[in-house]
Amino acid sequence: MLTFTDTYTYTPRYQELDFWQEDQLLFDIETTGLSAKYNTIYLIGCAYHKGSEITLLQYLAETPAEESEVLEAFLELCKDFQGLLSFNGIRFDERFILDRCQKLQIPTDALPDQHFDIYKACRGMKSILNLPSYRQKAIESFLGIHREDKYSGGELIAVYQSYCNEPDDEALTLLKLHNYEDVAGMVEILPILSYAHLKDMQIRITDLSLSSYTDYQGIQHQELTFTASTSFRLPAPLRLHTDDITSS
Repeated sequence: MLTFTDTYTYTPRYQELDFWQEDQLLFDIETTGLSAKYNTIYLIGCAYHKGSEITLLQYLAETPAEESEVLEAFLELCKDFQGLLSFNGIRFDERFILDRCQKLQIPTDALPDQHFDIYKACRGMKSILNLPSYRQKAIESFLGIHREDKYSGGELIAVYQSYCNEPDDEALTLLKLHNYEDVAGMVEILPILSYAHLKDMQIRITDLSLSSYTDYQGIQHQELTFTASTSFRLPAPLRLHTDDITSS
């Protein structure tokens, strides 16, 4: 098993770290397929922070036989945390880990009971966000975040299989980069959670005007235009629309 550690100072753009508690371990897994019965976990990336200092760790199985080492290393780290933080981890990552541990007879007592799922929270804001997709890369795009990695997890399965047969630095870099950017990207998309506050926000109207206009059929309408400020800053413009009202 290979272990990679990177520690860096993070400069928030929109109070990202306010949504990530220091006792939460952020994590993401890479697998050889979608079925825990037939596939394995070959890489687990995780991160934690102390103030603005983030430590990102990656545990890589150089062969499928090292999967148990990866799982045990991750679970050992979990002992220091009260909760998990993930993107779609409740439905996929955590379930996959539990199923693989059961198959390999690895105790999972160290896995924290609390688990906050960013994807689940975003799906709960569909009526507000109205995004075409709620995958991590789609949310990154909405927030103006760009990554170097151009591969999907599915595309990297063949890269991993090739690496197992004949390890080389180029394949290793691709495998690490995808998982690294998934983990680091989760930190950057945390401001998406601020949109949940819209229902409770305080709005102050700063300008109000009523004007008339004529549509393409020659029918006159009145249009109310107002400018308002919110009690907090949103990370990206949001456009809302109903039959009678459009706002952004």
